[in-house]
Amino acid sequence: MKLRLLTLFLITANLGFSGITLASDTYKSPVDINKKPDAVKRQFKAITLDNKLEVMLISDPDVKQSAAALNVNVGFGEDPKGQEGMAHFLEHMLFLGTKKYPDEGEYSRFINSHQGSNNAYTTFDNTNYFLNVNHNGFEGALDRFSQFFTAPLFTPKFVDREKNAVNNEFEKNRQNDGWRLYELAKKDIRSSHAAKKFGTGNTKTLSSITRKDLMAWHKKYYSANAMTMALVSPLKLNQLEALAKKYFTAIPNTKAKALDYSSNVLYTTRKPSVVHVQPVKDHKKLTVNFYLPPQTKNYRNKSYHILSDLLAAEHKGGLSHTVKSKGWASALYGGGSSHPHQYELSINISLTDKGSKEYKKVIQEIFSYIDFIKEKGFPKRAYYEFKALAEIYYVYPKFQEGGSYAAQMASMLQIYGGKDLLKKAYLFSEMSEKAFTDLLADLTIKNAQIIHSHKNFKPTKTEAIYGAKYKEEILDSSFVNSLGKKNKASKYQYPKANPYIPEDLKLIKGSNKKPLAISNSSHMKLWFQSDSTIGLPRANYQGRLIYEQPSKSPRDYVLNQIYNKVLSAELAEWQEQLGQAGIILHAGAHYSGMYFSLDGFSDKLPAAMADFLANLKSIKFKKQLFKDQKAAYLKDLQNIAFNSAYQQAMAKLKAEMNQYSPYVANHFKEAKSITFKEIQVYHKKFLANAAVQAVAYGNLKPEDVKASFKSLNRKTKSNGKFIDKAYLEGKKAPKSVTMGTKDNNDAWTSVRFIGERGPRNEAFASILSTVLSDKYFNDLRTHQQLGYVVATFPYRDPKNVGMQFLIQSSSFAPKELSKRTSTWLKNEQKRVMNLPDDEYKKIKSGILERLKKPLKTSDSFASRLYQETFILKKSGYRKELIKAVESMSAQKFKKIFKSFNNAEGQSIAVYVNKAS
Repeated sequence: MKLRLLTLFLITANLGFSGITLASDTYKSPVDINKKPDAVKRQFKAITLDNKLEVMLISDPDVKQSAAALNVNVGFGEDPKGQEGMAHFLEHMLFLGTKKYPDEGEYSRFINSHQGSNNAYTTFDNTNYFLNVNHNGFEGALDRFSQFFTAPLFTPKFVDREKNAVNNEFEKNRQNDGWRLYELAKKDIRSSHAAKKFGTGNTKTLSSITRKDLMAWHKKYYSANAMTMALVSPLKLNQLEALAKKYFTAIPNTKAKALDYSSNVLYTTRKPSVVHVQPVKDHKKLTVNFYLPPQTKNYRNKSYHILSDLLAAEHKGGLSHTVKSKGWASALYGGGSSHPHQYELSINISLTDKGSKEYKKVIQEIFSYIDFIKEKGFPKRAYYEFKALAEIYYVYPKFQEGGSYAAQMASMLQIYGGKDLLKKAYLFSEMSEKAFTDLLADLTIKNAQIIHSHKNFKPTKTEAIYGAKYKEEILDSSFVNSLGKKNKASKYQYPKANPYIPEDLKLIKGSNKKPLAISNSSHMKLWFQSDSTIGLPRANYQGRLIYEQPSKSPRDYVLNQIYNKVLSAELAEWQEQLGQAGIILHAGAHYSGMYFSLDGFSDKLPAAMADFLANLKSIKFKKQLFKDQKAAYLKDLQNIAFNSAYQQAMAKLKAEMNQYSPYVANHFKEAKSITFKEIQVYHKKFLANAAVQAVAYGNLKPEDVKASFKSLNRKTKSNGKFIDKAYLEGKKAPKSVTMGTKDNNDAWTSVRFIGERGPRNEAFASILSTVLSDKYFNDLRTHQQLGYVVATFPYRDPKNVGMQFLIQSSSFAPKELSKRTSTWLKNEQKRVMNLPDDEYKKIKSGILERLKKPLKTSDSFASRLYQETFILKKSGYRKELIKAVESMSAQKFKKIFKSFNNAEGQSIAVYVNKAS
């Protein structure tokens, strides 16, 4: 299975398929890329401002909110020596006041008041800032946003204060194995190469940075000619162009030089080796990183994409299937990360105990499979199918919007330029066997870095930044010489033909524009709604297979968890085959049995739904696979204590509210004692007794939807009524839970309940969140410096509505975090009670603008239908919520707030204490 690839092409295209093959060597695309359907209203225009800032204008009348992103072609690669973290620190500082808007909270407060959000990230060679807001706040947001790049203040009092915030972010990541491995991997990078630098920064590396340093760095690198921007809005293209010119032409063009980093990344004198590293969590993993030449020039053929997917594919005869069948692995992931100076191809394997002991055999298998690909040659059929599916996605794209979408577009503009941007990013326009074989030729031990994470060794060294303990094993020449020789015992092959590739993309004239119950028996409740809004050949199924046993006891709960984990492993190859054809399947354990969703092109979706149920029935579990997946689950349970403290707090709170969802970390013994026989018996009972609740929405016929579930058309003992008892009533006597963690941070979260789930209480929570969230973040994070994670947001479950508060801190104990929040809420009462009517009306208007905007994806329509039908059991709930917001006067809001703020006893809280 492949990771979500980091190449911008794959992030944006969201293709989700691996190693596709066909029955023949060619495949005629069922679409014309020069003709887009009327339903696709999105228009694009690339312009360059007078200051050389490149802008992609994106006009779409259907986006819920307007969005913007600005990408600066500089990152931590340009951090000055001795001031590592400069780029990241500067990113933080730009949010804290500008000459035109000096108040450090003005920007985020404005965004929040218009129901928006904002964020930023810093990488090796880019820094990206993005936002989304309601349409009526777009111009005001752009005005404030543009000031980041023209006149930031770098207010002296915040320079030192924000160093603590960056350090808190570093502390948050210090026991994260991903960050630790990322930094350790730099040991093989040449000391003179910029990729060697420590990008996050901490108190030590930031200590010498002054306001003057920040201003100088900003002036040098934040030049308009090094920037690309994307604007997304319902406004016409000419209106967007006018906004771009009005607010962003003032960004200075200091003619920053284009960054040029050497592709010679690794030490040339390094010897083939395995780095053994002790992880924080108890896991065994093998990571092979190949440092390869940059691939940006190969965007037409995208051979790097074909190769990376081929290495990670789940098919029988592939690498993943081989290492699993030999008992060496429970999972394999792979993917590529593209940079101007290199292309990094990674293979990540979750090892079993056997695989960890025999890690050298696993390494040999990897290189043996690579040798097979070299011998087999360029997979023409895969190329043609990638080409065809990319064209289908290009003509019939899944609707995307928001700040993250704008960020992706701004980043792609940096890579490809404005001319034919989407075609360059999405389409396969040439077949190049040479590009494939050239890249494949570089998959050698010389270009590989191998990291083995486990605890069964004595470390000899310590990585300086995160403190990972490791030792390096130089591989002997005989082993190195054995690599790349195909293992004749392993029967490799390329993937077979795929029966789910879309062929018929015609639209069905829907007759059910309103939800229709197409089955309403006690054991099968199915609802369907034809698409009358999206106008694309897409559809979505979602629901749950209901079985009461998981709710009976913690042991039954973890039995269901392990059962679903084994089931997922058994279905991995088939699930990937769906993904290869653009059908995304999600399925897994639920406290009521199993949830599922299928989303994609509608042509083969009913067949995929039927096959999902058929596959459940036909599966014959393998004992070795059960052992491997159970062992992986047990490790997951043991590792929960090492998760970020705030994640543990939120999971524990959820378990306290749902009596059928125990905190699984407490039930290791039950999980450990579960046998293969129990799984087999459970499977039979599940199939015999599971009822179904499901909905379908999209370009489908009702009779096809009903036929999808034909195999479940029998009476069962389960009917789903027990689900209504899952969530406890929150508004009662206060409750607090204290728990320890092995994380290096403290955390606290609490829900102060508003009342029963309903339109009035949810409307109040939505308004209150807008009133409080930005101020809470600004006061407790920016000013009081309590921690990096500080947030408040509405809490909703099927029975309750409340406000949740969350803080993770490396410096303050959980009780202090709770106390500071209580004090803050008391002090806020005066401000809220005196909230001006015009500000209140603006907040309400923003919420209503968002709620009233039509949905644009089949999965969002299906989710609403499912929620209203089976969770809230109130058809038209969204309409009632809109009415509740409209009727919530300022006077009524303030009256409810006063009662809410004085009802501290009606709450539940979780206190998480850091490792001692």
